[in-house]
Amino acid sequence: MLTVKCPNCGRGVEVSSKFLGRQVGCVNCRHVYILSEQYHDFRYKQMVIFNTVTVCLILLGIFIKIELDYEFVGKSVKAANKFVGKKMDDLFKKEESSDELDFFDFDRAYGTIADKFNRMQPIVFPEHKGRIVEWGGEVLGVYAVDDHLYGNYFIRFRQSQGSSSAVTVYFLDDQAEGLASIQKGHYLKYQGVIVSAAYGNTDHILRRGKILE
Repeated sequence: MLTVKCPNCGRGVEVSSKFLGRQVGCVNCRHVYILSEQYHDFRYKQMVIFNTVTVCLILLGIFIKIELDYEFVGKSVKAANKFVGKKMDDLFKKEESSDELDFFDFDRAYGTIADKFNRMQPIVFPEHKGRIVEWGGEVLGVYAVDDHLYGNYFIRFRQSQGSSSAVTVYFLDDQAEGLASIQKGHYLKYQGVIVSAAYGNTDHILRRGKILE
C-alpha cells in the first residue's frame, strides 16, 4: 500500500501500488489526478525530509563526539600536567631530602680501598646523589680555590681512624667568615649535599657545606 495526498485538498489516502500510472479520484473532493505523478512528488518530499533529518543527526553526533573528545583530552592533559608536576616536585624534594644516611654505610657501599683505586671515573648511586647528610669528622685542612663550581672554599674531613676515605666539603662564599677560625685537628659536625663518592685516591665530595653547632 502507498500513502499519497490529493493535490487539491491535501487529504492523505492509502492506495494499492497497482494503481500507479492510473487516473484516480480523491474520495474527499472528487478531484481526478494521475497517481504516479503525485506519488513521486510525495516520495521526493519524504526523501528530502528524511535526508535532512539524517544529516542533522549525523552533524549532532559529530558535535557531541567532538565535545566529549575535547573534554576527555582536556582531562588527559590536566592529568598529564599533574603527573609531570608531581615528578618534578619529587625530584626537587629528593635534592633537598635530609633523611639519615650513616657515613660508614655510605662508604661501604662503594667497596674496598683496592676497588676505589681501580675506578677511573667519579661514581655515585642514584639513591645517594643529591641527598643532604649530616656527618662529623676531624679537620684535615681548610682551603681556598678560585672559581670552583661548588664554591671557593672547602674543608677536608677524616671521619675516623677506621675509614681510609676522606670527605671534601665545598662551601659558598658567604660561609668564608665562619671558616676562618677552624683549625686542623678540630672535630666538627657538618652538613652537605652528596655530589660523588670516593674513587681512586680522591675523596667523597659534598657541596653546599654548612658547619653545625
